[in-house]
Amino acid sequence: ITSFVSEMPTSWILRLLQLHLRAIPLGLPHEIEGEEIVAVEAAFDRRSLRQLQNKRGDIRSVLAPPRTSVAQFDDATLAALRAAASHGNDAAASVLAARLSSSEDLRDEALALQRRRFHEDPARLDALEAMVSLYQSTRRGAEALAVTQVLLVLEGRQEVVLPPDLSDLADPPEGVARVLFPPRFGPYPELGGMLWEVLAGAVRRAAERGRFQSARRVATNSVLGRTVASAAHLLQLPRATSIALRESLDPLWELDPSTAPPTVVLADAATEDSARLRWTLGSALEATRVGHLPITAFPPAESARWVSAALAAFSARPDVGADSSVNALAGQLLNGLPTRLQRRMSEVVHELGDDLSHARWRERVYQARCSAGMLVSGAFDVAASQLIAGSSNAGARPAQLIASWEPLRDLARFAVSEEYLLLRWSSVDSVRRRR
Repeated sequence: ITSFVSEMPTSWILRLLQLHLRAIPLGLPHEIEGEEIVAVEAAFDRRSLRQLQNKRGDIRSVLAPPRTSVAQFDDATLAALRAAASHGNDAAASVLAARLSSSEDLRDEALALQRRRFHEDPARLDALEAMVSLYQSTRRGAEALAVTQVLLVLEGRQEVVLPPDLSDLADPPEGVARVLFPPRFGPYPELGGMLWEVLAGAVRRAAERGRFQSARRVATNSVLGRTVASAAHLLQLPRATSIALRESLDPLWELDPSTAPPTVVLADAATEDSARLRWTLGSALEATRVGHLPITAFPPAESARWVSAALAAFSARPDVGADSSVNALAGQLLNGLPTRLQRRMSEVVHELGDDLSHARWRERVYQARCSAGMLVSGAFDVAASQLIAGSSNAGARPAQLIASWEPLRDLARFAVSEEYLLLRWSSVDSVRRRR
């Protein structure tokens, strides 16, 4: 059977490695577990089907070896499974991961396969269950708890899994901003940084009129001050980033852009619940990142005009309007930016193309803020509920949306990513143990 499988055309191998199909065409016993059933679909020719039927005892030994070892899984079969899995065959990936997990030396590969299965479709909760088991078997209890937290939420269960305390976390590596706002989102942060070169001065002059004078600065040595410092350190934001409190504020927080970096002005009421406070802190602190400020430092209507101005100044898109106020702002951009930055802004605007819109940019920034809130709080349930509450899906539960709503699917992918688990669930002690 080994030579028979290895000589099959790749297209036939891909068709063979399907899960949960009927065993009857092969004449295999019904007690074989679902994940071990390999069937030939109708397109497979009858002569080959008869060959397989005659060798059904051998196929069990090749494709369903004992769970304790992969020794009987010959190189040709492993290669076929890996090839099928790499081409998006989830059945092959599931079988291969289950087999690799039985070998201590191959469990990391099995874990990568299960993470990839979940990344491709976050509705595959069986991949999360397998990841929990694999993390437990490799003595990575913190990561197992993190993935369990996601699994419980997507199953609609209410159990709470607590993350490590912020003060126990190891120093974050460089590149947190790119983790929260991945390159696939587009070069919006770079565009925002260039826009802020022009906007910062005018915004700060307008904000200096005393709107936030009643806000109380949070002492750096207070409990809240230390939490803010730990959160800013985790997010790799400037140490000078600060928080102020006001008795009443709707919404719960906003930015004071008259300072550099901007100050987060938080409502007293927002400090009452610790998990929600940490999420709010993370989300608000992420809003102070320079590349987000053209979206977060303005009311939506005003930030939309600046996006339109960037399009009017640097894009030839026919859908860009000729509003006089927008054209005036476009003139400010052209006059306020050095020639070098004008060229680069033109390149970025053209790179974004039709994807560049105020709605899309705002959505991306909100996703990054939700991810930052989850990074600081370590609470997928809070992050998911806040993401949903800020959308047209308000009131729905994560379990209802995970199959189809892409922002939640992206958040779930981030919640089980290696980067997030390293940043939020690997405490100083666990890092030392691994060394």
